Order: sequence, then C-alpha cells, then structure tokens
Amino acid sequence: MKHANEKPAETADGNALQDAIAWAKAYPFRQPEGSFIMDGAGWRPLPEGPLPAGLLQGREAVIASGSNASPERLQQKFRPGEEAVIVTAAWIGDYAIAHSAHISSYASVPATLHHLPGARSRVFINWLTPSQLEAMHATEALGSHYGYYRLHDLALECDHDSGLRSAHVYWSLPGTLHADGRPALAADWDQPALLNLARRLLLPENDEMPVDDFIALLLGDDERRRALSVALGDHGIFTPPPRGERLR
Repeated sequence: MKHANEKPAETADGNALQDAIAWAKAYPFRQPEGSFIMDGAGWRPLPEGPLPAGLLQGREAVIASGSNASPERLQQKFRPGEEAVIVTAAWIGDYAIAHSAHISSYASVPATLHHLPGARSRVFINWLTPSQLEAMHATEALGSHYGYYRLHDLALECDHDSGLRSAHVYWSLPGTLHADGRPALAADWDQPALLNLARRLLLPENDEMPVDDFIALLLGDDERRRALSVALGDHGIFTPPPRGERLR
C-alpha cells in the first residue's frame, strides 16, 4: 500500500519542497461535485438515480467531511487494482464541517464534523469493505487525532437514496479548533488562513512569518511539528457527538 501520508513526488525541476507546501495549502484537495466510484482506472461519476442492487452490500458507511472525499487522497490510501471505492454525496443536517485542533503529517489543519443545530452541510459517504475500512483506520491516527464513532438518527439527504439514518465518522479528539471563541468552520476559513491562524496561536513571537515558511518549518522537523500539533490542541474544544457512541 502506498503510504497515506506521503508528500507529492518531486517534480522535474526538483522543487519538492514547494510542491509539498502547495499540497498542504490545497487541503481538502479537489473533490467531485457528486457521487463517484474509484478503481484502478481512476475515478468516474456515478450515474444519477438508484444505485445497482447489491452495490453497497457488505460495506460500511463512513462520513467524509474533508480530504477523504478527494479522489487524489483516496488514491494514496488504497492500492490500484483493489476493490472499487464507492463514494456517494449527501447533505447532512445539524452538523457543520469544521477544523480539528491538530496538524497533519503533511502540514494541513484537517477537517472534522462539528455538531451545530440548524446547519446543513454537503458531505460524502465512503462505502468501505472490511479491508478498506482497516486500511482507512491506519491513516486516521485513531486514539490521538480521531476517534471512530457511530452516529444515529441522522438527518441525511443522500443523492442516491439509501435510507441511511446511521453512519460512522472520524471525530476529532483534540476537538474543534476555535478562534476568538468561535469554531473554525470550513465555510469561513480556507487552508492558508487556517495555517496562518495556527502560526499566530503557536508562534506569536514570529508575527511576520509568511505562511509558506511556517509550512516549511512543519515539514522540515517532524518532532517539532508533532509538538506544535499537541499545543494546537489547547485551542480546541472537544464535545462528543450527540446520539452516537465511540467504537475505537
């Protein structure tokens, strides 16, 4: 399996660091507008209308609020030629997409769901086989960055009506990142702004540091990045999801 946290390969001009900086700022990466299927040939949209009978049988529904809805990211997590990954689009009520109070190994501030009554958010559902689920677990830093939860009584409007009212999710354990007492919602913060916020919170003495330099610092020193990630947790607020339980 390709290592799920690897940085983009070096380009022909040898500018690997600039590629990695661009990758960090591109989170949550390119995402299709609707449902899709990904296999060894790449990804392609799923036709509109009901899904073929049995297509989702034996698969677990896992809500993707961030990069797990990106074919680019999923291609890093699963081997070409393995079983297809099926991803369906949906709207979810009473939850917003926010950002977790930690820093990923590739120097992005990743996403998490955040309970927010009255919100309505566009999400995706990864339908994973048992082996795909174990591979996904291995990329999500279970127990430190995320817990694996089952949510119940969901208000889901799926593009392909699956009657889904319960689904799984990777829920931030450091909690939702807050700025000035407010949750850092994806609708309000793009990734460069989030990284600049993290720099201001973590390195206030370096007020003039450009965001690209901060990313380079994170990428160049894993030990310091891990320490800064833990420190960012001081700016998170953890609230467990309502009507759900932690499985891992």
